[in-house]
Amino acid sequence: MERHQTTRNLCLVGLTALLTVHFLMTFAVTLPPTPLTVEYGKAIDSWIYPYFSQSWSFFAPTPPTEDNFVIAQYRYKSSSGAIVESPWINLSRTLNEAAQRDRLSSLAIVQATVSSAYCGLVKSEIFKDGKLDEKLLHDRIATNRQPPALHTLERAAMSCYRITSFKGAPVSVRIGILDHKFPRFTQRYKPDDEAANNTELPFPFVPFESVAPFD
Repeated sequence: MERHQTTRNLCLVGLTALLTVHFLMTFAVTLPPTPLTVEYGKAIDSWIYPYFSQSWSFFAPTPPTEDNFVIAQYRYKSSSGAIVESPWINLSRTLNEAAQRDRLSSLAIVQATVSSAYCGLVKSEIFKDGKLDEKLLHDRIATNRQPPALHTLERAAMSCYRITSFKGAPVSVRIGILDHKFPRFTQRYKPDDEAANNTELPFPFVPFESVAPFD
């Protein structure tokens, strides 16, 4: 009896400690920059993102007027032996739609991983003032020091190849960032043309690797 009581007490203490840490981390991430949050910013971000993050920008005084997607493009060898370059596919949308069809699927974790990797990529050292430093990117690739987030997105794209309609053996893949602008909230009556107002930021092709299916 005492043994069960001790086990229950230990579980209660552990759960209380976990919840306390979680509430402190959640509180810290909402604070404006302070010496403490700056010093422990990486630890706070690693706890909150991607699974506990939330975005309230939709309710801000100036709702967003653009959306960002991770896109992917493949080179594959056709049945005739020719190397074919595929059209771009919207990797973010593919995962979003799959996760929405089955909320209990492991795809929700993949979706969160891709979203987190995108955030990590645009915050990495290869972006300066929101713009890609292509020279630095190529230097990082040449020395095999590209941001881990970029490699994560590339492997996610490799895993997605089998669900595409492309017929042939994949040779290489590259990811890109698609920026789509839509009408402002005050002009929400205007149609949103998904084929217009798009800006693509492609990254270099990398050799295709065999990756286990994400589902």
